[in-house]
Amino acid sequence: MSELQAIVEDHLSKIEEDYQQVAELAKKSAVLQQQQVKELEETSITLLPVMRFIKDNGFRFIDNQNGTYNNLGPVLNYNPETNSQFIFIVDQSTPAVLDLTSQQMTIISYEQLLQRVNYKTVITNLLRTLTYHQELKKIFEANIEKLENELKEFKGMEENNQP
Repeated sequence: MSELQAIVEDHLSKIEEDYQQVAELAKKSAVLQQQQVKELEETSITLLPVMRFIKDNGFRFIDNQNGTYNNLGPVLNYNPETNSQFIFIVDQSTPAVLDLTSQQMTIISYEQLLQRVNYKTVITNLLRTLTYHQELKKIFEANIEKLENELKEFKGMEENNQP
């Protein structure tokens, strides 16, 4: 056997071991991805009563990333490149992509959602519905303070300008 053949055979046996490890890692990765899908779906269904309450009471789901809002359900992510929102549609209990330019909506699976948006972002924005009332309270309190200050400011001017 030539020296080159010996090197190739030795290398092949090492490659075979590496590829077995890669196959095991790929399998573990697929299992973890499916676990994320399952957790996301279960979390969505568990939070559905809270999401329905927000929607049924006429409150909008505000996207903290870009300041837009959505009436259909929580904004899970915003993609500025395509000007689209990934949302959870409360009435259909499913994720979707909403193109904000054309207003075209496409329902997607949880797997498709996690292929396009990382798990941490999605789960964080879903769980935000639990504290959403606190965010709304702060928004309304700030707005009330602004309106009251404007009224005070112009009330004094109004009284001073009367004949």
